[in-house]
Formats: sequence, C-alpha cells, structure tokens
Amino acid sequence: MTPDVDVLILGAGLSGIGAAAHLTRERPGTAYAILEQRAELGGRWDLFRYPGVRSDSDMYTLGYDFRPWHGASMLATGAEILDYITATARDYGVLEHIRYRHEAYAAHWSSADSMWTVRARHTDEDGVSSEREITTRFLYSCAGYYDYAGGHSVDLPGEDPIAKAATALPGRAAYALTRWGHILQTWGLYQFSRKRPETMRRFIAGEARKLVPPGYPVDVHFKPTYAPWDQRLCLAPEGDDAADRPDQPVCLAAPGLPGPARVHAGVAADAATGDADPAIDRYLGGLHPAG
Repeated sequence: MTPDVDVLILGAGLSGIGAAAHLTRERPGTAYAILEQRAELGGRWDLFRYPGVRSDSDMYTLGYDFRPWHGASMLATGAEILDYITATARDYGVLEHIRYRHEAYAAHWSSADSMWTVRARHTDEDGVSSEREITTRFLYSCAGYYDYAGGHSVDLPGEDPIAKAATALPGRAAYALTRWGHILQTWGLYQFSRKRPETMRRFIAGEARKLVPPGYPVDVHFKPTYAPWDQRLCLAPEGDDAADRPDQPVCLAAPGLPGPARVHAGVAADAATGDADPAIDRYLGGLHPAG
C-alpha cells in the first residue's frame, strides 16, 4: 500500500516550517504535507498579537541553523519572528504543502502496512466540517503545547474578569560561531546554577543590589523560593521601570561580566563590547517562570 505522503507534519509554526525546510534541503523529492489547525502559518507568533509580545530566547539559538538571523535585536518581537518564519516557508517552497484548517485528532499505526493513518477534521471558511484521512510513513508532531480552543485559566480571589480576558551578521561562519557561543554559554550557566545554586543566587542578588535604589528590598524581590534554573532565567527587554513602578523590582544592565555571558546570567550587555545594550537593559533574575 502506497501512503498519501512520505512525511506528515503536524503544525505550521516555527518547528513545523523548519522541519519542512529541512526536508526540502536534505531530502529533495520527499512527498510531504503539513496539517495546520488554524487558517494561517506561524503558530503562537501569529496567534499572539498583543503589544510587546516577543521571544525570551535569543534568535541565535531559537532560529534555524540554515537561515541566519539578521534582525537588529537578538530578542525579536513576535512580528519579526512571524516574518522570519513566513520568509523561510516562501523561500523553501513550503507554502504549497500546508493544508490549513485541518485539525488532526487521531493517529493509528499499522505494523502490517508500516504506515500511519491520521484522522483530521477540516473546517472550511463557512464553518462546514468534513472528515479526512491521510496515510504516511513518518508522522512528525510540531504542534506545540497551546490549546487554541481556550487558554489555561486559573480562578484567583479578587481577580479582575476584564484583565483575565484580556546587527546584521557578516556570514554563515560568524553566525554559526555566534549561535554556538550562545548555546554553550547557556549550557555553562545552567550547569553552574545546578551545581552551585547558592553561589548563583548570591551573584544575582549582588548584581541587583548594585543597580537598584539604596534601601531597595533585594532580599524580598530577588530571593525566590526555588533555586536558579528550577525556573528559567528569563530576559525581559521591556521590563519594569522603577521610575514608573517604584513598588516593583527593576533589573538593569550590570557591569562586571565578560561579553555575552552577561545576557545568560540575566544581565543584558553587548556580546562584542561588553557595554550595556539599551535594547535589552533589563532582566529578570529567575524571579518568574518563563512560561
């Protein structure tokens, strides 16, 4: 029995488009399709359009290794990431393989046929649904973890119901060097944080104490109950401003760290010069989950 496609990809977000582009690059001629539940590609970067939405991971590690990131900021906005995904899909001929408004809800493997049968529900623009079956040798899920039917909701006492609803790169070698530099720095920071959590905790609090106003309660706001990297160390480029929100912790770029290590220690600085980068001059030192 011949399958409908060799490879079936679930989801046309960053991962799904990347998987399809890799097929085009490394296995040309492979018959594949992408099932996308929504009417547009991009996944979360198309879904979330609220002001200030951006990645908390740098694009040198989040982006594709075969498509260098040429954006001005390594912490890209949602719109910039969506443009990056869309351009990749266009340049690698992925667009014609995407089947929009297809919600895959079941997959069954047949050992006898060495084949998957995927059941999907297609809903047209008029809201009329029909059932589809697609067979494939290889099923690759890039669907992410968001429930598009409705976000996770937590009932909190007194919660407001309205609020609730509501550097260009010089070349491929340089890009690869930058990418792996950031990967290794992140890995090194993680390993140090896990092996010496109290040392890292003191370091974060100490750097914060240098930057916040005198008398600021660092031991209250920079002392979470969990150790560094029990939750991710999260960058917040447009973080809280002490001038506007004196009751909230402020995190500014700090001197004293070599080069790009500042970024991954939760301190924003330019990777080449070590100078404070005004575009990412605030950070969260493990205070909140990156979510």
